[in-house]
Amino acid sequence: MHTTYLNFSLICGMKKNYFRPVMLLFFLWPAITLTGQVNVRDSSITTPVFYGTYGFFMLGGDIASQYGPSSNIGAGLGVKTKQNLYF
Repeated sequence: MHTTYLNFSLICGMKKNYFRPVMLLFFLWPAITLTGQVNVRDSSITTPVFYGTYGFFMLGGDIASQYGPSSNIGAGLGVKTKQNLYF
């Protein structure tokens, strides 16, 4: 007897009239049920935001043989004001 972690035939065998609502509920449930953890006093302060970024790119076609893969790295600073504006 062969055991699988995900029974794909069960998903494919599901009636079409149930599949779309189940998938829609599966993807929308987190957005419906989650709430923000915001305190009104905390959200009205000026807050600095530091962040870092990294990207790796694989080129394709004719340009790939000339240049090859590339990457970039960066950092940034943002500020949220008391009026909830972000710069």
